[in-house]
Amino acid sequence: MNGPDHVLQLAHERAPDGFENIDDVISSMELEEVGKAYKLLAGFDMETVNKKAKESEGLWSAKSKENLVKV
Repeated sequence: MNGPDHVLQLAHERAPDGFENIDDVISSMELEEVGKAYKLLAGFDMETVNKKAKESEGLWSAKSKENLVKV
């Protein structure tokens, strides 16, 4: 389990009767670790996003020009 579902599961396990402040249940460090793991799994980590941006650089403008020529 990863990301938001993981956080919900942790909160439920640690405070089944509810809580007033998430920091009382899950530390900010742990929330950050869950977020980092989820970004990596989903491909939203900075390295992957930057790589995809470089790979797709210029594709939007090239597609737009193709469509203008066809019209």
